[in-house]
Amino acid sequence: LNLGVSPKLIIESAKAEFEAAGGVVLEQTALKGITVHSDAAEVNVFAASNADPKTITTNLVLDCMGNFSPVVKQIREGQTPDG
Repeated sequence: LNLGVSPKLIIESAKAEFEAAGGVVLEQTALKGITVHSDAAEVNVFAASNADPKTITTNLVLDCMGNFSPVVKQIREGQTPDG
C-alpha cells in the first residue's frame, strides 16, 4: 500500500487549529529582526502590502528556515552545521 498525506492539508489543518486557539498567522510578511527579552520577544516585520514596519510582542517564535536561517547562524556563531 503506497499512501501519502498532502503537506498542504497538514499545514491548513494546523493553521486552522492554531487560529481557533487565538493564534495569528502572518502570511507574505518579511521578518526584519527579533529582540529577545527575559519575558517575551519583539518581532519586527514588514507586510508585503505595507511598507510600514510592525512590532509584535510574543512568547513563542518558530523559525522554520532550517540550517540557513539567520537565527541559526547567530546561535552557531559561524560554525557550520554538523550534518
